[in-house]
Amino acid sequence: MHIKVKGVSGHLVFVFDDSQEFNSLMSELESLLESPLLKSDGYFPRAFFDFKSRILSVHELSKLLELLFEKQVLLFDGINMVKKEQKNDGIHVYAGIDDQIMKNAVNIFKNTYPDIQVTLTEQEISDNSEELYEYDQQLA
Repeated sequence: MHIKVKGVSGHLVFVFDDSQEFNSLMSELESLLESPLLKSDGYFPRAFFDFKSRILSVHELSKLLELLFEKQVLLFDGINMVKKEQKNDGIHVYAGIDDQIMKNAVNIFKNTYPDIQVTLTEQEISDNSEELYEYDQQLA
């Protein structure tokens, strides 16, 4: 068995072996969902699904939810997956033309973290509301 089922705080927790193929895990889950242990008239335990380090694609998540909907023996109560690590591709800093403090801060940052690309865009600040709106859009 590559799926462990634990009872935790009134929930069933399905812990999946992340070294196994997703389709084989779904076949095993289907067998578990068809077992007599989960077939009780009017009782639907809450179930949480722990995929450990596996990151499910949209297709895989849809397949899991379709299987649960088809079998209708559990109440889906959540899923756990490791989040993808966000890669920092760099920083874009907007500053006023005469903002020497920001320029110095950017230079210090560049010297401290040479692996991170920093782009400094100097822009004249205006009282024109349209220009301010465009500037705000660049910052967003």
